[in-house]
Amino acid sequence: MNKNLRVCFCYILISKVFLYADFKQSNFTYHSHSLHLFSNPSIIVTQHGVPLSAAINIPSSEEILETAAALSFILDNNAFAVGYERNELLNNRIISGYSFQKKFFYFGSSFSFLIDSTKDPDLLLDVSSTIKLPKSRYISLVLNNIISTEKIRNSMPPQASLSFFGGFPGIEKYLGFDFIYYCNINDFSKENINHGTKLNIVGTFFKSPMVFYSTGYDFLIENNGKIKTVLCSNLGLQLRINEIISGLSYGIKYDINNSDYRMNLLVNFNPNFFKNDHKSQINLKVIKGSENNPGVYVSFDYSDLNKNSDIKNWVLVFSTLPSSEGKIIKSFSGGNLPPSSIYWNFKDVSGNYYDKEVIYIRGIITDPKNNLAVTPWITLDPQK
Repeated sequence: MNKNLRVCFCYILISKVFLYADFKQSNFTYHSHSLHLFSNPSIIVTQHGVPLSAAINIPSSEEILETAAALSFILDNNAFAVGYERNELLNNRIISGYSFQKKFFYFGSSFSFLIDSTKDPDLLLDVSSTIKLPKSRYISLVLNNIISTEKIRNSMPPQASLSFFGGFPGIEKYLGFDFIYYCNINDFSKENINHGTKLNIVGTFFKSPMVFYSTGYDFLIENNGKIKTVLCSNLGLQLRINEIISGLSYGIKYDINNSDYRMNLLVNFNPNFFKNDHKSQINLKVIKGSENNPGVYVSFDYSDLNKNSDIKNWVLVFSTLPSSEGKIIKSFSGGNLPPSSIYWNFKDVSGNYYDKEVIYIRGIITDPKNNLAVTPWITLDPQK
């Protein structure tokens, strides 16, 4: 009897829960993909490389085959994306989006055309903003379908959501979370609003190839008191070959209320995953010393470094010019993680002071595979 119960439990866990992949489910992932365009356009710019992603939802019954695909271009602190989606509610959706970063603030918007050969195109507008908190955690506000036609509004009401996501303290490289509160606004004047929550636990293990997974639930309370519950999880694999990253995940979406499920397949291809990481992954924080302790304190900010990377060594350089043509005044280096703060007293190795001229600072971090992450040049004027 106990053996049969264990077998039954494993069947439910594997076939109904543990293999679910939904590209709109979580804001937090351990791999770059472009499908955030459909759910939260502000975080497109947090991705890396030039990700091309596609998802296919295969229903268990004779329903329409749902597909979605998107391509993103990330250029420094800006990102552009285009995509296509087809499902039960959206006949043919063509979408474009833009996202940018300003320090710890991210903003994004997307504009969609719903094309029906028998009618004029319908329009949709999504906007979202995200604030980065310490330790690579984020708070995000998303407004979906804030502009739409009446026909679309009846089947896809405007939705507002507030999410908090990021890595768990101390184990952020391996385990993260995404908690979302959302409400579907069917009729604001009549207070016809449905409230729901989503919770996802996201993790990764191994490095080559990288295996990633997530599990969670979607809990919605409708205005008539009916409760909808969906279990969710996904399991995927990502492999790097030279400078090309490709990934594949598979799963099943299980609706508890209707005992219905959908198989899901997600394919990811990123031909420039590491090359675009160098400018945005690490930065330097520079603080001047006091009159009694002249000098400068420099610390590495590598909270955006690829969550699946380890640090092999680091280098901090003080130069007379922001290029290889400059003279290196002083350098510091070490293995593993950089210290919390590096102090320099404006002296070179010969004891000469450089406290009267402009100095340029740059940091470099390498991982065990010798992939580089380089900071921009930081300008320091000791006289100011």
